[in-house]
Amino acid sequence: MRQHVKVALSGDGGDEGFGGYGSFWRIGLITGLQSLPAGLRTMVARGLAPGLSRLGVFPSRYCERLNELSATDDAGILQSLDSWIRPREHVQLCRDTGLLPIRRWFEPQWEHALPPNASRLERLSAHATEVKMRLRLPNDYLFKVDLASMRSSLEVRVPMLDEDLVQFGLTLPHRLKVRRRTGKQVLRGVARRHLPPRIADKKKSGFGVPVDRWVDDDFKTGLRELLLGSDLPLQDYFRREAYEPVVTAFCENRPHPAISRGGLYERVIMLLSLALALRRC
Repeated sequence: MRQHVKVALSGDGGDEGFGGYGSFWRIGLITGLQSLPAGLRTMVARGLAPGLSRLGVFPSRYCERLNELSATDDAGILQSLDSWIRPREHVQLCRDTGLLPIRRWFEPQWEHALPPNASRLERLSAHATEVKMRLRLPNDYLFKVDLASMRSSLEVRVPMLDEDLVQFGLTLPHRLKVRRRTGKQVLRGVARRHLPPRIADKKKSGFGVPVDRWVDDDFKTGLRELLLGSDLPLQDYFRREAYEPVVTAFCENRPHPAISRGGLYERVIMLLSLALALRRC
């Protein structure tokens, strides 16, 4: 891009402020599940879900998630949807039992200016917008965009993070964020005025990091030796018995019963980053 332009516009903030992520329609399903009578909710989470898992309808790890989500509060829902490490896993992993809980980051900290009679779904939807704006953008996407653009001497502007637009997103009714599984209803409505339907109504595709094609066997061998070495300071902070199955499954390209392939990658990168930082100390 730097060969052609000096300033680029980024869409960062559009998904966060206007309901572009799958977690926005999922919170509707979760609140619907939680509104069921306790007995029926238990039957779905502990009876129906395991049966469907055994039939191969979805992975067995989804049953555990469903059990967790069937009774948790708003902060717990958003932590489950937006954090790759869950509370029980965090406790099992860390040696220090006095650490503050991760869920503190998912408690609401902003004023959303919702009407007094707003439903729980409306409050949770605004809460989800806040969490993505406050945690995901500065700690992930904006950080990466800033690094990549500065490396190429490219200036990137983020018009969707205009203060008034962000405030508007925090007060936007849930039905104007998501319809069924399609998000960004307001932005799509604006797009239909100026763009062909095939663009304005295009499904969200996203993109994934093809880590299995980027790293070869030599990398995985070195990764295993580093993270599972007996003299690694990493074991002063994390329990080896908790993270060794994760490292082994990733390096041997084997499925993990409780973690997706993408989840294995996230955990391995976290362990690798900490291990390299400790080596420099």
